[in-house]
This record gives sequence, structure tokens and C-alpha cells, in this order.
Amino acid sequence: QNSTSNPTILNANFSGRVLLVNGSSSDVALLKGITIQNGRLTTGIPTEQRGGGILSTSALILIESQIVQNKVLAVGVPSPLAFGGGIFVGSDLVVINSNINSNTAGSDNITVDEDTTSIGGGIYSTGYVTLVNSNVHSNSVNTFKNGDSQAQSRGGGVYAADGISLLKQHCNV
Repeated sequence: QNSTSNPTILNANFSGRVLLVNGSSSDVALLKGITIQNGRLTTGIPTEQRGGGILSTSALILIESQIVQNKVLAVGVPSPLAFGGGIFVGSDLVVINSNINSNTAGSDNITVDEDTTSIGGGIYSTGYVTLVNSNVHSNSVNTFKNGDSQAQSRGGGVYAADGISLLKQHCNV
């Protein structure tokens, strides 16, 4: 399909995660020409605070796509967590000719009783991330600190446990 003249838009209207890609870590999912927008995840279950836009348990290839204005919020006790505002991938991620922008992992100015850990505003990957001709910008992590804080925030744009590779001249992170 021509993503410019006939776009596929998945919009959660801030009422939950936009897309779940469920597979094994040896599987590979391909998404092409899709817009994932306005996800807002606040389950309060620490193991579920991953991927406001996309949660993929398999490796993921994203081509000519937009991941915009998604949030995963740190709620719950103890130790609220928020991983991957735009995308959380439980394996490797390849992003080609795509934009990942204006996504957030964090406390979203809400009051919590515990320190929060917020990692990967745009992307959180437990594996390796490869970006080709893609932009990752205006993403953020927000952390609430309580007293003598143990709060953590890392990777406003990208957090990749196994490393990151930027290919071509047109990658902006």
C-alpha cells in the first residue's frame, strides 16, 4: 500500500496501548506504512507498564511509519515503572525511513508515593536497535523523585540494552 496517499492510522485516543505484537523472541514482525498514535498506558501493574504505542514481544521491523504522541505512565506501588513510551520491543528493533516523536515514559505530572523509574521515551529495546534514515526526536522521560531519591530516568529518545547503530546520513536522534 502507498502509505502517503492511503495511510493506515491506528489511534487509541489516549485510552490504552495502540498495538500488541505477541510472539516469541525468535519471531520477527514487520509493520510498514502505519501510524501509531495517541496511546496512553496506565495499568498500575508494573510488568504491564511497557509500550504506550507498541508492545512487541518479538523482534520488530518498522518501515515508513510514524510513532507519535504515545505515553506509558509510571503508576503503582512499590517502585512505579515506565518503559518505552512509543515502542517497547522484547528483542531487536530495525527502524527504516520512519519517525518516532513526541512520546513519553514517566510520571506525567501525577502524584505518586514512590520513586519512579522511566526509561526509553521513544524506544525501549531489550536487544539491539538499528536506525536507517529515521528520526527519533522530541521524546522524553519524566521521573518523580520522593525524598532521598532512587529514581531513574534514561534514554529520552532511545534505550537499547544491546546497543544502537545509526545507518545513513539522515538519522537524527
